[in-house]
Amino acid sequence: MASDEPQRTPSPAAAALDLDHAGYPPLSIHRHAESATPSGKAKPDKKPSSSSSNRRLLKRLSSRPTSPVAPPMASVDSLSSPVATAEPARIVSLMRTLGGRMRGEIECQTEAGGTWHAGLAYIDDTGCLMGRPELRGLHGLSFATLVPDLRGCRVLPVEYPESGKACLELVAAGQQKHMSGAASILLLRPLASDEWNLWLAALLCWQQVRPAAPRPPVSGNGSPTPTPTSTPTSASNPTFAQARPGLRRQGKSASSADGARGPSIIKVGTVMLWDKGPALTPRDVTERPSTRDPRAAAEPSWRTVSCILHDDGEFRLLTENDISVLCVIQLSHLSRYAVQQLDCAVLDQEFCIAIFAIYAPSSTQLSIFRPVYLALDSRVAFEVWFVLLRAFAVPDIYRLDGPDNDYSVREVTDLEEADPSEEAFRIEKIVGVRVTEAKLRYRQPAEPDAAAHDRGNRTEQHADPSVGSYLAEVILDGEVRARTTTRAGTNNPFWREDCEFADLPPSVRELTIVLKRVVDGGNGASNHGGGDVSARRWTAGGGGGGGGGGGGSIAGACCDELVCGTVNIALDKLERGKDHEEWLQITDSRQQPIGSMLVKILHVEHVALLAKEYEPLSELLHRFPTGLTTMISAAMPGQLRRLSETFLDIFQSSGSASSWLMALVEDEIDGIGSQTSIKKFRFSSRLKSSESSESATTFPAAIATATATAAPAMATATTAAPATSSSSSTTDRELLVRDMSKSLAGEANLLFRGNTLLTQSLEFHMRRLGTEYLEEVLRDKIVELNDLDPDCEVDPSRLPHLQHQHHHHHHHHHHHAAAAADLDQRWNRLILLTTEVWHLVADSADRLPAELRHILKYIRAVAEDRYGDFLRTVTYTAVSGFLFLRFICPAILSPKLFGLLRDHPRPRAQRTLTLIAKVLQKMSNMSVFGKREEWMEPMNKFLSAQRPVFRDYIDRVAWGRRRARASPACRT
Repeated sequence: MASDEPQRTPSPAAAALDLDHAGYPPLSIHRHAESATPSGKAKPDKKPSSSSSNRRLLKRLSSRPTSPVAPPMASVDSLSSPVATAEPARIVSLMRTLGGRMRGEIECQTEAGGTWHAGLAYIDDTGCLMGRPELRGLHGLSFATLVPDLRGCRVLPVEYPESGKACLELVAAGQQKHMSGAASILLLRPLASDEWNLWLAALLCWQQVRPAAPRPPVSGNGSPTPTPTSTPTSASNPTFAQARPGLRRQGKSASSADGARGPSIIKVGTVMLWDKGPALTPRDVTERPSTRDPRAAAEPSWRTVSCILHDDGEFRLLTENDISVLCVIQLSHLSRYAVQQLDCAVLDQEFCIAIFAIYAPSSTQLSIFRPVYLALDSRVAFEVWFVLLRAFAVPDIYRLDGPDNDYSVREVTDLEEADPSEEAFRIEKIVGVRVTEAKLRYRQPAEPDAAAHDRGNRTEQHADPSVGSYLAEVILDGEVRARTTTRAGTNNPFWREDCEFADLPPSVRELTIVLKRVVDGGNGASNHGGGDVSARRWTAGGGGGGGGGGGGSIAGACCDELVCGTVNIALDKLERGKDHEEWLQITDSRQQPIGSMLVKILHVEHVALLAKEYEPLSELLHRFPTGLTTMISAAMPGQLRRLSETFLDIFQSSGSASSWLMALVEDEIDGIGSQTSIKKFRFSSRLKSSESSESATTFPAAIATATATAAPAMATATTAAPATSSSSSTTDRELLVRDMSKSLAGEANLLFRGNTLLTQSLEFHMRRLGTEYLEEVLRDKIVELNDLDPDCEVDPSRLPHLQHQHHHHHHHHHHHAAAAADLDQRWNRLILLTTEVWHLVADSADRLPAELRHILKYIRAVAEDRYGDFLRTVTYTAVSGFLFLRFICPAILSPKLFGLLRDHPRPRAQRTLTLIAKVLQKMSNMSVFGKREEWMEPMNKFLSAQRPVFRDYIDRVAWGRRRARASPACRT
């Protein structure tokens, strides 16, 4: 059993939040009130109470109108108050195995201070606790009813303070003694100690089941009689207390209420809680899907709730406009693996946190047995809550034993008390999955000969029944962790969707991909190829990639998802750190193959030591002038992308990402053309330095001096033959200056265009910091454009009807005119949409994250310092080369990759976005369309008109001020 721990007395403010104070109503309609009283309703005690908070609550309750039906409350797969147990993970497993059924020898006490009776008892399928007559002090052969209905009961491990004798206190939901004389409060103790967890698990299953609607007893005159109530025994207890006097909750010391200071509140907030409805049976409690449950009586939905995080790791969820506690999760007893980010596709919420029932080895309390899903309305709120919840969870730390124990690995339960000479580490398990496509095979069933004559007609109508709408779900530890979009009208669905699961527990050894078919409403839900049926079927509040929204059901009325088959992948058999891509067999419930699926898996396990072990290496890496990171990337050219992300993680965590990137800018500038003789003309210093200001005057002066010296020499060359050598020297100087100017201008045009450590790292950094910027600026317009699906194709080679009219225009003059008018309409649409998108970008310079603007300002200064005298446009193209080439244009071109769309754009919308990105890229290069793309030349007028606006945008991004010469008239 769990060791005793001191009980803390909460402050009056915290006590007011507790459900179980005197006179507070039941928690919810589907579970028993988590209060100290066994009654369904609360009534003021006749004795005066010394607690002012109790008096306030009683007064508040008395003013409430009575209602025969309690208001619906959110259902949570967590206990309203944690239960003390030495093996919480085993209890969760037993709940899944037993499903509420149990049979064994027990002893019980039905009356306070009464006699304990021993005998055989069992729980039947209906939730009735039956026992031998001797358990009730009777005689006979037939079983007697101990508790007629366990649904919604309250189970609490308690013990007698004097003897320490443990038992389970069972309080029935109805709490009425008029039913068959059954007890409302019963103490139960298994005779066999190894059955304690079995009985606890079985009873907890019934505690989570919605109770039957109460029926008030009727008096002789036909009017309902008041329900008997009792007074709580411990009004100051922050969680519900035992109902029987003289008992103590397990895990609480006898003096826990004496002078102990209550936990402090760390954070209070409002979140969205995933409510899939109350469980109707014990099997539903542990077996029904934790996300979308097709068998749910009520549609699942998001519910707005309040939450409180205390400094002892207690995380409470309460009703939004009330103080009723929905559940209490003890984060300090959960493994850090339990808190995970949920893929936005699973529940159509972009910022979603999943809390799984993964307990730490040192845990002594059970609070959660199925996942709890929380959604936040912004990235900042998500990151704050995610970090806080993980901070209070327990990291899984291991130590490596010495050679005497064959270097065996063992878990560390208390890192502070461990031997400092032993090496401690943790394991970070990462699994990346790409679901590319599936191919389904249809085997024509054998038909009787009598039906052979009409087989052809049926084949025409149903050529291939395997054609339909399909999606795939990725399952880890029995829970859905990712979900693809739905592909309609095909038996060869193509997704090519990626997901990554970081910081997984070592217990995850298998990954399952479930192929589902959407029926009834899915087949015709999309009128274009590869439509996202799932998004229209499930999303509650808006398009795009998710986001918050009010509580609403995400389930549709006409779509069902049927499991077609599964793909099982044993992760332990995969080589670590290597991509595995292959076609895997899809098998149905009878283990028969129905097709194949192309899947790519990456399984990585990183060993992370204590932070102090990395301090020397960190110090070396943070010496940016040494260029160590650049040298490492040069030595590992095939790992550039992974190195860039890893280095960025390191420097971002230390707050040095901007300094590192600006040091890379210096290295990038000095690295271009290093093998040529131009290197001796480079500047050694950069932004705002005295040497840099000298270079801005000295170097052009040297060029002017060389040119001035050459002029008189050339004038005298025709008359003085001995001056030939001097003239030749001057000409060489002119050629050198001219070649140098051409070379530097060429370098400037290629600046930051290749894949280097700087470009890759800054690309990652812009995505991390600028995601919300893109969502605010572009998401709505791209979603609107995708819904509109405009035809803006203007390339004659892609328009067959224009090609046809071109070859036969002598015979069809009126058709030629119609084709020209059609092309003009296409151009008008394209220019209009391009203008709208560009204006959204141009007006958003001040909304770009300040850290990115600081880096871009530095890039501009360095580029201008080196190339400004040879290529004036470099002050703009150096910035736009990053901002447009690697951030804005890719987001427009691939909105799904940047989270702006849930699925790939429709074909015509994709082409329109491609053309818009092409135009903006030309604008960022400060160039126009030429002979290579003559068909785009009508856009040059737009590019020329918007060039001042573009310069103004770059000035505001890099300098924080508007150019004086930019005119609003240019933006017409």
